[in-house]
Amino acid sequence: MTKTYVMNNQGFQNLRKQYADLTGTDLDDLSNRRDAFYDLIADAEYGHQGTIYKASNFEGLGKRPGAKVIMWNGKKYHDKAIRTKYKGELKPFAVKLKAALDAGEAVYAKTAGKFTYVYKLRTK
Repeated sequence: MTKTYVMNNQGFQNLRKQYADLTGTDLDDLSNRRDAFYDLIADAEYGHQGTIYKASNFEGLGKRPGAKVIMWNGKKYHDKAIRTKYKGELKPFAVKLKAALDAGEAVYAKTAGKFTYVYKLRTK
């Protein structure tokens, strides 16, 4: 199910129908179930703050810390890129990226983080 579909009212109604038959102790157990919530992420790195999510009654859970990335030649690479292997050997790109880090041509940076929002499908 896409975010766009869920963000319209019909999407929320369909999600709620999945939980319409739950009563009593089922509802107590529901708080421990991951699928009892629909969560979304707004990426602060790209200027997103979750304005639409707030307007749609999503509850803000706060901001996740930024991830570690490698900046090289004006591009951003995930930290895992230097550990990418194929058949037990580092891939050629990983070797180049690691060499650039060692030479000081590439540097580690931290992203801005992400805002987390949750929509509780059952409120009681």
